[in-house]
Parts: sequence; structure tokens; C-alpha cells
Amino acid sequence: MRGRPKKKESNPEQSMEHLLQKAALLYAVPYDDRDGRVSDLPSLNYVADEMNTTILRVRKLLITADYFSTVLSRTVQGMIRKGMTVEEVMAATGLGKASVYSYIPYKVRAFNLDQTTVNADLHKLFRARLKVCDELKEHVGLPDEMEYLWKCVVAFEEYPFRTSGRGSRPGVKFTYTTSRTPSTGGRH
Repeated sequence: MRGRPKKKESNPEQSMEHLLQKAALLYAVPYDDRDGRVSDLPSLNYVADEMNTTILRVRKLLITADYFSTVLSRTVQGMIRKGMTVEEVMAATGLGKASVYSYIPYKVRAFNLDQTTVNADLHKLFRARLKVCDELKEHVGLPDEMEYLWKCVVAFEEYPFRTSGRGSRPGVKFTYTTSRTPSTGGRH
């Protein structure tokens, strides 16, 4: 039986920056409803699913990162800047409290945390995966390419992948594990 892992000190400001970068990376291209968006780009729903969070949080992250702007987001932010309370904005727009907050960018990008959160641990894993992918890109075509490919395979162990799907049917989520036992005859 595995116990809960011990938490370590973290840099919350850096964690928030990586969280913003991750949301923007997954969303691919900034969205402003005055410009339009190509329909085959990732949706808020897709990003929320990949980040294992809510659409409201993803929208707030993208707004904070200047990656998402709509008439409604600009309206809510304008009302808040004019000094309206969240309750007044709710009454004027018909939005719920959580929705109103999701249209307001984060003011405080970091909190004074004594320990890392599960979310911070996930961001650390995300950064480690980005690093091994970058290393693999640098070694493609070189004699040690397979070593870096294996590092990439191991880094993405337990990562939720999705098959491409067929027609209008969505793909199926799956994960994999690797065997690193020396007695198995090598890497599997």
C-alpha cells in the first residue's frame, strides 16, 4: 500500500506561470471573438479535459494569459473596473457567481504555500515531460536517439492519451506503463 507522497517546497509564482503556459499551449491560438477562430482548433472543453480541471478555470487562466477575449468577458471586466460588485454583475448579466469570477483575470498569481499542492506536482510533471520532449527533438537522427526516445516513453507513463477516433465518434482515452525490471530482457 502506497502512502501519500510527502510534499516539498515550491515556487508558487513559477507554478502559476507554468499553468498559464500549459493552458495557452493546449489552446493553441489566442481567441478574440472580434477576429474569429478556426473551428478545428482545440476548445475550452478539450483544454479542461486535458488539464483535468473545469472549463471555468481554463477560461480564467486563458483570460489571465491574454489568450481569450469575448464580448461577455470584456463586459464583465469593464463592470468590475467601474466598481460594480460581483453580485451587481450577476444581476446585470444573469451569470452565476462562479461564471462571473471565471471572466475576471487572476489578480494574485501566486499564494504563499508552505507545501506543494497536487496541482503543483502535476505542473512539475508537465515541465519534466516538456524537457524530455525537447531533449528528444535535439537528438533526433543522432546515434543516441533511442536513449532519448526511451526517456520520453518513460516520462509519459500514465499520461492520458486519446485515440484518434473514427468519423464523428470521439477517441478512447488510454494510458500505459513500462517495465523496467532488468530480468525482463531489456526495455519493454
